Amino acid sequence: MIPGLTLWEFALLGAVLAPTDAALGKTASSSPRVPPLVRHGLNVESGLNDGLVLPFFLIFLAAL
Repeated sequence: MIPGLTLWEFALLGAVLAPTDAALGKTASSSPRVPPLVRHGLNVESGLNDGLVLPFFLIFLAAL
């Protein structure tokens, strides 16, 4: 993969990349063909990803 990175650097990289899945669902969350309740759920879930990963990001950053 990426030679020379430590375990903590890989963990930090994973924490940075983990919440990016919401960007891939942007089309579904903005399409009028998707029911409003589902669109709202997608928007809420995308915000939770960012908020849930923050403590892990800070822990991994402090470990480095």
